[in-house]
Amino acid sequence: MDSAITYFTNQYRKMNYAQQSKINMPIGSGVVEAACKELVKHRLVGSGMRWNNNGAAIVISIRSLILSRKRWEQFWAKIAQSGCPAHKDFTTI
Repeated sequence: MDSAITYFTNQYRKMNYAQQSKINMPIGSGVVEAACKELVKHRLVGSGMRWNNNGAAIVISIRSLILSRKRWEQFWAKIAQSGCPAHKDFTTI
């Protein structure tokens, strides 16, 4: 009971759900859970797949660029600015 009281005492400012709903902000975790499923699970969880932390992090980073509007192009524009000549060999997905 003490830990619940402490939690609510510390977090009550973040729990104004009526106000958040009025400004069309999500008040549940569904949006985040759906994003995680789309970004991570669909790509990393498959039959026979095995990932180490570094490989998974790289794949998730690239996938997030591809799935985020215009980020893939922004990424390659930044690479081009850095003077990486190999960037011209890659095509936009």
